[in-house]
Amino acid sequence: MEPITYYKSLSVAEREKYAARANTTLMYLVSHIFRNKGNTRTPKHELLVKLAFASEGQVTLDEAIDYFHVQPIKALAAEMEGDVEKPNAEEVAA
Repeated sequence: MEPITYYKSLSVAEREKYAARANTTLMYLVSHIFRNKGNTRTPKHELLVKLAFASEGQVTLDEAIDYFHVQPIKALAAEMEGDVEKPNAEEVAA
């Protein structure tokens, strides 16, 4: 499950407990990680891992990584794909 989906499924009291399990505060999650209007911050790697573990199995580490890191990189790579020269077989073998 995506971290934002998990977060939105929680009541305010459950969000407080989730934040505490991740060793952060609900205010930090609201202000920086799960903001309503874009400009969210990507959590530091340690917090990302803690957020996944604090979900008690609802969000896997891979899902957290995909949500916060890989998706923007995948989109950028897709945009750049036509602009990047790919090596030919001889260059790869060398």
